[in-house]
Amino acid sequence: MATVSSSGLAPTPSDSVVAAQTKYAKEVNSYINEYIRFADVKAGAGLTITIAVAGALGKAVPALLAATNNTSGKAFMTGLLLIAGAATAMSIIFATLALIPRVACAQPSLNSFPDIANYEPGKYADEVAELTERGIARNLSFHNVTLANVAMKKFKSITTAVRSLLVLLVAAFTIVVLYVLMNT
Repeated sequence: MATVSSSGLAPTPSDSVVAAQTKYAKEVNSYINEYIRFADVKAGAGLTITIAVAGALGKAVPALLAATNNTSGKAFMTGLLLIAGAATAMSIIFATLALIPRVACAQPSLNSFPDIANYEPGKYADEVAELTERGIARNLSFHNVTLANVAMKKFKSITTAVRSLLVLLVAAFTIVVLYVLMNT
């Protein structure tokens, strides 16, 4: 429930409302940070799988091409290998982009490490000590917007990386199936 401010002009939130706002901002902060950690794990796993599949395929390329007897088969196999190579490059690039932190904060925050790094230690400690609970909720909320933008960028990169990995896997599977069919 809101109470009237001491000036009588505008309502101010009660202590319980401000406490609830702060709790909510902290929960949102934890939620977004968890998604950022998940994005990094997913990007690392995608990068590992991509490199493993591409490495195995790359090692097998000379044998695959040597074992393919007809010209059209070699041309088709070469086309699939080029597709696999492009998918590998895209997957590696976008998985790596997801791992790179991208922090662009439009609104300075006492919770954001790039902003904190610009402070003198005493000045930062003074500003934090002056915060009211409402100020804490406000700072966390600004920081949450920044974190959400970072998470979105990471997940957009991961989506492209995973789709590229899928193309690589389909191309590798097709190459293996064609190799078996052409040589049996």
